[in-house]
Amino acid sequence: MEDYGHVGFTLRQHPVSFLREELLRQKMVPCSNLDSVKDGRYVWLAGLVLVRQRPGSAKGVMFSMIKDQTGIATSSSGRACSSRTAGL
Repeated sequence: MEDYGHVGFTLRQHPVSFLREELLRQKMVPCSNLDSVKDGRYVWLAGLVLVRQRPGSAKGVMFSMIKDQTGIATSSSGRACSSRTAGL
């Protein structure tokens, strides 16, 4: 992002904001709405991945931090998800 500012490029908005209407139609939850979701519920998120970790001690669980135009969310995914996303 600093490179964009340095050379004068800008999107004027967060990249995910351009897709938000379609993401809402697909039942994707904005980060700002996660406080209203009950604990233990599965949700679909869309955003830019800031951090992704799959520690050896986590027994196949992947932890990630995702940012959309409304905020940042942390998530964890079990083995079933990690086998489907192994190439990411």
